[in-house]
Amino acid sequence: MNKFKYSYFQLTFGQKEAYLHPERSHERLKRFGYDAIEITPPKGRYGLGVKIEHYVETHRQLKADFGLAVSCINECWGEMWDPYSPTFKTLTEQKTADLAVSETRSTIDFAAELDAPCVTIAVAIHASVTADNVAECTAIAVDALRRMADYARTRNVRLVFKATNHLEMGKFVNTAANHKRMIELTGCDNIGIQLDWFHVNMEELDPYEAVMDA
Repeated sequence: MNKFKYSYFQLTFGQKEAYLHPERSHERLKRFGYDAIEITPPKGRYGLGVKIEHYVETHRQLKADFGLAVSCINECWGEMWDPYSPTFKTLTEQKTADLAVSETRSTIDFAAELDAPCVTIAVAIHASVTADNVAECTAIAVDALRRMADYARTRNVRLVFKATNHLEMGKFVNTAANHKRMIELTGCDNIGIQLDWFHVNMEELDPYEAVMDA
């Protein structure tokens, strides 16, 4: 018996299919033997005008039609979440960390509606982290993570770090090892690490070791 279950990230198929014709993704993944789909809520520069409430109902119906589970809700972080906004969410500056907490709470609600077990998070930086500000940045990140984790627990959802590399999140918390350290600092037992080979191969000296250690 195959012990593994397979999921696929919807945005790989492009935004038009993901938000305007998600049924195509479900049909394709079901046809090729996948068990689940990972989706991104229509926020920021993603979504093409689709309302999040409508998107929940659409995927609830698609789950019933095709039998795929929703494996994870992939929240988008950092400046790329919305490059046209001066207030993109991060975890290293108070105003944008508060925005991150608020936005992540709404995504946790989205996940709970679709019975998705986890939501991705990231230690996206607001500006360069240096020896002079690293203590403050760490304190802001730890506080924000605790607030997100406390809310996630009320909805029976786990938070998982993804995109563990400096190219997307900045040179601060950018390996499996220092993500584990960040989790330790929060003291939260419902935060984990979700690694994939694409991101691991950007940063880790030994990708296999990083996956096993995480």
